[in-house]
Amino acid sequence: MACGTRQPARFIVPLAVAAIMQACAAPGARSTRLTDRDLIDAVHRMRASLAASDFLIKRDADSEPVAIVIDRVENLTSDVWTRAEQWMLVARLRAALPIQQLAKHKNVSLLITPQQHAMIRRAGFQGDLGPATPATHVMSATFRSTRPTARTGADDYYLEYQITDRRTRQVVWTDSFEIKREAMGARID
Repeated sequence: MACGTRQPARFIVPLAVAAIMQACAAPGARSTRLTDRDLIDAVHRMRASLAASDFLIKRDADSEPVAIVIDRVENLTSDVWTRAEQWMLVARLRAALPIQQLAKHKNVSLLITPQQHAMIRRAGFQGDLGPATPATHVMSATFRSTRPTARTGADDYYLEYQITDRRTRQVVWTDSFEIKREAMGARID
């Protein structure tokens, strides 16, 4: 091609597309995933519910140790989450400072099954997953959708927990917590 002749717009088109995409992006666009900010309220409500429960109210740091293993996570929402995403959300709630402070004050260990550790790590969770201690209790977690909100047009979530004594098979605590999503969309961050 001779000097001075025009080349096809092979460089201009990608730049124009990039400029248009940047201009059309909403200012302050938000992630489609659940964030730690979405979980803050649920963490505080969970801590208060556990602290006031018959199961923990009389316990203190000198009580006999209790080890609660989270053994089952079930997604009944309208969103498709991988198993790793489900377990990572539970790990993030478990590792939240208010929950860890309560656990220390009540001499309770909240554990995740060792079989789930590698999957949660591959999904990007960097926090503490707890010691390998024999469980005295088991905890299950179930995610459910709420109705779509006018605020986002998307579902918020209910997270239902249940703790069962392994020896007696009695449910010692159960509660559910709404997770109001600030993010737009249908996934976990």
